[in-house]
Amino acid sequence: MHNRNVTLIVLTFLLTVISPHHTWSASLAAGDWPTWRADAARSAATPKEIDTDLYHIWTRQLGHPLPAWPESQHKIRFDASYEPVVADNRLFVGSMVADHITAYDTSTGKELWRFYTDAPVRFAPLVWQDLVIAVSDDGCAYALETATGKLRWFRRGAPKNRWLIGNFRLISMWPLRGAPVLVEDDNGTNTIYMAAGIWPFMGTFILALDPATGEERWSNSGSGSVYVTQQHNSPAFAGVAPQGYMAAAGDTLLVSGGRTVPASYSRRSGRMRYFEVSLRNFGKDAGGYDVSIMGDRYMNHGCYYDLRKGTPLYNLNDGKLLPQGVVTRIGDHIVSISATSIALYNAMPETVKTSVVDRKGVEKTVENENLVCIKHLTATLTARQAHFAAGQRLYLSGLNGWIGALDTTRQEKTGYDWEAKVDGNVWTMIPGDGKLFVVTTDGAIHAFGKSSPKTKPTIYKTKPHPVTDTESIAGPEGYAYVWGLADKSISHLTDLTLRYHVIGIDPTPELVATLRRYFDDAGIYGRRIHLLAADPATLSLPPYMASYMEISAGSSPTNDLVRQAWHVLRPYSGVAVFTTTPPVVAPTVTPGLFNRIGQKLSRSKSDTKPKPSPLPDSFITAARALQSEGAKISVADNNTELRLGRMGALPGSAPWSHENADVGNSVVSKDNLVKPPLGLLWFGGPANDDILPRHGHGPTPQVIGGRLYIEGPNALRAVDVYTGRLLWQRAFPGLGKFYDNTAHQPGANEIGSNYASADDSIYVVYNRSCLRLDPLTGDTL
Repeated sequence: MHNRNVTLIVLTFLLTVISPHHTWSASLAAGDWPTWRADAARSAATPKEIDTDLYHIWTRQLGHPLPAWPESQHKIRFDASYEPVVADNRLFVGSMVADHITAYDTSTGKELWRFYTDAPVRFAPLVWQDLVIAVSDDGCAYALETATGKLRWFRRGAPKNRWLIGNFRLISMWPLRGAPVLVEDDNGTNTIYMAAGIWPFMGTFILALDPATGEERWSNSGSGSVYVTQQHNSPAFAGVAPQGYMAAAGDTLLVSGGRTVPASYSRRSGRMRYFEVSLRNFGKDAGGYDVSIMGDRYMNHGCYYDLRKGTPLYNLNDGKLLPQGVVTRIGDHIVSISATSIALYNAMPETVKTSVVDRKGVEKTVENENLVCIKHLTATLTARQAHFAAGQRLYLSGLNGWIGALDTTRQEKTGYDWEAKVDGNVWTMIPGDGKLFVVTTDGAIHAFGKSSPKTKPTIYKTKPHPVTDTESIAGPEGYAYVWGLADKSISHLTDLTLRYHVIGIDPTPELVATLRRYFDDAGIYGRRIHLLAADPATLSLPPYMASYMEISAGSSPTNDLVRQAWHVLRPYSGVAVFTTTPPVVAPTVTPGLFNRIGQKLSRSKSDTKPKPSPLPDSFITAARALQSEGAKISVADNNTELRLGRMGALPGSAPWSHENADVGNSVVSKDNLVKPPLGLLWFGGPANDDILPRHGHGPTPQVIGGRLYIEGPNALRAVDVYTGRLLWQRAFPGLGKFYDNTAHQPGANEIGSNYASADDSIYVVYNRSCLRLDPLTGDTL
């Protein structure tokens, strides 16, 4: 019986990777790992074994990860750390921090090339033939030559681009967060699939492209607004919100919905087949960014579904079918790891017939499905997570950086074939080029390969930066635009990053490329500075975003800079400064702009700061025309500098300062600007972990003075209503205790709110006192 189990293990791992419905079989057989979890079905298995004579050969510390969503949102933590792929002796890694794709030599860890996109790269790229293809939050897919990083083609996921603040970064309204999957069909047709947009009411776009050229095969732009039954049996217009890794097999394309179940599409036509968002069979276990296909079933976040209809089958997380533990699909197996054992089950269940007697005493035959355990290993206290199978070995990680390999055909029930430790907690592990690559949650990549145990590994370090969490990306004073970079010194831009998240825009690509690399090497890029090569007057930027702006009159050939700046200035406090200081050198002569001194860039000693020239009269005229809209302007002597301020509220806007709108409980807003059609301004913001649950019906959030006030069980917070950044949060233990439950009580609808807002004060009833808080800081006045 034991020998039969061994045969099953070997055969099923091999069948997983050579099935014609799985992609890149030749690449996998050669030892590559060309996409997330190996192939289009996301099997996480390869037939190529790794030698167990492995030693630590190099470590590269990348920037500390900045994932899109907080730790509490585990279903959409797809970018909690880096997700590399391997092909052609190169390791390819996208950066959710510094917005680039980088290639490293697998043997040495040496950087080979680096390519910057315009926003974070949150998913693993994929390699096909001589191209590495990656998607970005800038809404574009990029196909780069694996050898050089040269751009072969790029494709925008939506018909046009519009920028907004998403997860504290300037990104596309339609970020590509449906991670790409590629299928090589038997007829020679190759197709790559991806999805743009995560807000169905703004539109989502499911795309099928030719991977060689980026040309469209089909596009589904209508399934973001279909009439479907939502949770609680509520019908409404909605659709899948793509966030996660897509999977494909046969004619099926599964689009991960992040917090919801996936949606199924015809891979060849793009027609939506089903999106069963209302199903509650698995409660809060349903959904997740990871999806994999096994025959006529698919698995999502440990839950099984029928691939043809989307019908829920069983939940492997609840401890009923399998022991309570971590459950992972590896090849044609389900690997279940508990604190005391590792068990392997056939991924495809067997039908078991049993006889039962009903309440009338009649005996009936009932068919049930069971997962059959084919291997059980005990006393494996160190393992906690299975990552992949290479040949007949499982590769696992555990507590305190432990990693190990386990031969599934071994006779012994205890011990491992290979073990090692790395610094930090393991996020993922992949094979490639005969080596093992381990990524930790703090952003380090450790490579293990053939070497001598006496040889010290090569260590590549990165410059640390104090911004190590996503909420700190927005600077202490908000966001700043700098339009025109040629006359800005490195030190000046660096100083601005101490106060703001700086977004620099310049029409010269070479200059932007030089500055990106400098600030990236300094550990700042993506954390506090973000650079775009574009004409700022032509970008569709989000309104009301900028607390501060510096604008060179020569940064755009158009005369619309003043109106564009007014559009993006934040009400209540936004200031834009216009100057005409010409660049130190012609913008096209980028190499002469800076001299490299060691690892720093500085101005040449021969550079002299020229005298400013007067601004064009058109700028002054355009600014004065805005005074009717509340603009405050000041002009320096000789018209060399113009300051444009937005100091008050938007004309026509109104606050919501009490539970029912105002002191008269009118429940009517006097805001004349909020009118349909409405669009998305920002999303993300601080984590909602400290906020009251909706079922307790806590006090209504209040808006006044550009601040959004939200109550939590033990705190009150203020958020910038225009960008979502956290302004302050003050602890008040027990403040929201009455509303802190999920019993569907009336809450504030019954007893009212325990705070109210005014322009100069926030009044909070706390215990037996009424506190008056400073709206700027939250301190007691």
